[in-house]
Amino acid sequence: MRKFEAGDLVEIDVSDTGFTLCHGSYGVNGSHMLREHSHLETGRHPYGTLQTLGNMAVLITKVVPNKLDQPLLYEILHRDTTYFCKAILADKYFIKLLPSLGSPEEVET
Repeated sequence: MRKFEAGDLVEIDVSDTGFTLCHGSYGVNGSHMLREHSHLETGRHPYGTLQTLGNMAVLITKVVPNKLDQPLLYEILHRDTTYFCKAILADKYFIKLLPSLGSPEEVET
């Protein structure tokens, strides 16, 4: 499984079968959890109105690990909205565009 870090800029891919990550008006307590769905189908769905994030760039803001220090969940930022993506879906659909630059102290001037 590929690992991503906070600060990585990634693109959300569309698979050969037309599936990608979508968001909608569902989730626990109003959270925005991404789901796998057809890139071409938008509109009403049992989970609410779905909108695709396929072929869009997002920024990983936080990595939530499990007890074995493996990525479990990624918190991502897209157009001032925070979404959550399971690591198994991130491995399938995230393409790293730019690696994390680290903290400002680590970057040489």
